[in-house]
Amino acid sequence: ARAFEPAERIDWLRQIAAVNVSGLGPSSSELYGLWLAERLGWTRTGEGFRDSHKSNVSFAVTPGNNDECEISVQISLRNGEEIRVAAHPQWCVDVDSSDGQSSRGIVVLPSTGESLLEEVDSVHAESLFAAALSVL
Repeated sequence: ARAFEPAERIDWLRQIAAVNVSGLGPSSSELYGLWLAERLGWTRTGEGFRDSHKSNVSFAVTPGNNDECEISVQISLRNGEEIRVAAHPQWCVDVDSSDGQSSRGIVVLPSTGESLLEEVDSVHAESLFAAALSVL
């Protein structure tokens, strides 16, 4: 969300042409793509998506470098701009774009065990998961 935060970038959400996820496993990458599609109103088309203007959005997953432990999302826009969001092992998140703007933030993520324990102990349905699966 921070990548599209400046007011002049809100239109970029409608210009996404390609998304490339790196550093996540296949299941996590697929769920991320489905979540993004649900949030932006895209429909599934084979390996990619179609946005609300009927334009194709490609979605690719590339293996990450295990030595770096970095997770990144590269977003390519139809206007030629690029946005890269990268999360590092220290949970610093860098957001860089080809227009020269960048920002850094901190994200605290639970461990796999903490996530599993929270899910098992939860008595509520996971709405984000259900919404992502609805794109299928």
